[in-house]
Amino acid sequence: MKIEDCLNFLASKTYQRLSQLAKPKLSKLGITTTQCALLHVLWEQDGLKGIELGERLRIDGATITGMLDRLEQNGIIERRPDSRDRRINLIFLTEQGKELEGPVKLIMKEVEDDVLNGFSEQEVALFKKMMTLIGLEEGK
Repeated sequence: MKIEDCLNFLASKTYQRLSQLAKPKLSKLGITTTQCALLHVLWEQDGLKGIELGERLRIDGATITGMLDRLEQNGIIERRPDSRDRRINLIFLTEQGKELEGPVKLIMKEVEDDVLNGFSEQEVALFKKMMTLIGLEEGK
């Protein structure tokens, strides 16, 4: 099998292309592509536990903690004790974090539009369905 026929190689190159397009634009806003995913989850539902963010993003606890530390240092999120269990911190967006939603979503839409340009709606839907089945629905 040629390397160009290897699914792992193709997935890696797709991720690399998306990152190369998004990274310089997101860096102007002070965030990384991985932090962007975490922020998307908080824009959907603010006030989650770190473990919930990790589960949703399929990222281990140590990695989530590091991401949260950097976002907190940059004033994008804040940790607040859970009133029901003070051992647990809930993660909330700051005003700065909330204000990033519009610009970040615009950047990611531009990147997605650029990458998917030339594909039909049906091809895009099939591509996303296949990526979801492979990447997010473990055990099937």
